[in-house]
Amino acid sequence: MTVKVSRAALHRALRIFQAVIIGAESRGWKVKGSTEKRESAIKVGEEDVALRLREKLKRFDNRSSESSWPTYTFKPIGLLTLEITDYIGATNKVAWWDTKTWPLENQIQDIVEGIGQAGEALRKLKIERAEHGGDI
Repeated sequence: MTVKVSRAALHRALRIFQAVIIGAESRGWKVKGSTEKRESAIKVGEEDVALRLREKLKRFDNRSSESSWPTYTFKPIGLLTLEITDYIGATNKVAWWDTKTWPLENQIQDIVEGIGQAGEALRKLKIERAEHGGDI
């Protein structure tokens, strides 16, 4: 899986991905590693559902009176988001994120169910594209 987090959040991010992988494998899905052109994915049926886990960054303005161009520093703030990076239609949930009262660790079941729904949505999109000659 693609993980873009700070060193401070890495252990937690890996635990979350481990829980997602265990949930996926318990349903018979396979985990596929990343390649140069593709992020890691979970194979649901015949469809690869690509995932990414990233940490939210806060932007700090570093403007000085010496420059007319703004410069910024981005710092991680510990809040994580897990995203499905494939287009699966506008009505499907594609991201889960930390809130103050509901961390990602408490959303693993919902995430795994969402991955399954994404696999089904990708399957349907592939069929629709084949029926319309790839014009969808």
